[in-house]
Amino acid sequence: MRPALVTFLLLATLLSACSGAGGIEIPGLRPGAVIAHPEDRVAAPTDAFPLLDEDGELSLADLAGDVVVVNFWASWCGPCRAEQPELNDAHNELAADDVSFVGVNVLDPEANASAYRREFDVPYPSIFDRAGEFAAKFRGVSPQALPTTIVLDRDGRVAVRLFGVTSAPELRAVVGYLTEEA
Repeated sequence: MRPALVTFLLLATLLSACSGAGGIEIPGLRPGAVIAHPEDRVAAPTDAFPLLDEDGELSLADLAGDVVVVNFWASWCGPCRAEQPELNDAHNELAADDVSFVGVNVLDPEANASAYRREFDVPYPSIFDRAGEFAAKFRGVSPQALPTTIVLDRDGRVAVRLFGVTSAPELRAVVGYLTEEA
């Protein structure tokens, strides 16, 4: 074998053994997704935004101390509709464990967003983000990337980004890891 090829294969093997360097791989998390190391996490935005179907506003800072599941959705998004029962199940199972869920409705008329919440009996509050301003504060979240779920650690920092449909078992795995973090 040529020396350059041997060196390349050796280096590739060593790097694959360190694949967790970009984050923490845990059982139950989809392939390629990792939980960011605590020192690599960035703070989530703390701006207050209006709530859908409720008076007042919500800031993620209001949920400090909890692990927070933030799900970005729209009524016109087929995959969002498919995952909503899983989110409801995860919420109902995890809400007693210092875990908060927040929906973020993106680029929807208010009437459509409200009808979706009623249809799926969404058990947690949703921010109404008609113009997509809140979503824009999170890297990678756009109407083309719905649904997206971001999970914050107890310090309000982004620990994991899950693009596409998520499931209750996947959320249980992430939340379980983050609630046990020291």
